[in-house]
Amino acid sequence: MKVLAFHKVEPGFSWGVTNCQPGRFARIAEQIRDCESTEVALAFDDGYASFLEYADPVLRRFSLSAAIFVLTGYIGEVNRWDYSSRFRPSVHLDESQIRELSERGYKIGSHAHSHRDLTRLTDDEISAELDESKSILEKILNKPVDEICYPFGRYNCRVEELARETGYVRGWSMDPDDRGPFTYGRMGVYAYDSPLSVKLKLSDSAGGKIERMKCRITNNLSRAGRFAFWTARTPANSGRSAGPGDKSAR
Repeated sequence: MKVLAFHKVEPGFSWGVTNCQPGRFARIAEQIRDCESTEVALAFDDGYASFLEYADPVLRRFSLSAAIFVLTGYIGEVNRWDYSSRFRPSVHLDESQIRELSERGYKIGSHAHSHRDLTRLTDDEISAELDESKSILEKILNKPVDEICYPFGRYNCRVEELARETGYVRGWSMDPDDRGPFTYGRMGVYAYDSPLSVKLKLSDSAGGKIERMKCRITNNLSRAGRFAFWTARTPANSGRSAGPGDKSAR
């Protein structure tokens, strides 16, 4: 099975590459529905409220479902963690909307608590990010939340070990080549993608390899920009440097 990872689906101009225009998203969703050669799963990171208005109707029209990975530190708030919010803020799902989507059959997972690069945190900080997010979502949903999508797709052996200890059974990265046993990869779908590029992402052709390489490059560039934004907001002596085994989309 191959997993496609989306973020925002909103109309209008958006800074960055993570927003998919509603019309384009509908065409991509139709392409996914018509894909018979590959089993495809969908995911939406960050948990934006616009999902209800623009993504959910399209998914239901094409009989598709998805996992939604919620950033619990910003439930019902604007995305202050993202540098693009300075130009055009987007609102995250609130508690009632999260419950509503769960009741509609969407799987709800954790995207940690504050969207920090987990590989740069101390063990105590990682555990707090993972545990707080899990606890908040389980309180909202009154059922277990057992999957974690790492912010920026970044993880290492420490992050995996602490995620297991916290009670997660699976992690998700942004590296299409990750194949477990705990962390599995996904392919990002970005503002420049089309039904054709998504079709290629799902193939094992030379074009598919190019698309997967583009996913890694885009994710790394996006992570670098957001890291610079977080660095400007974070005291110099907080967190820790990335160490051996750290991973992102390569």
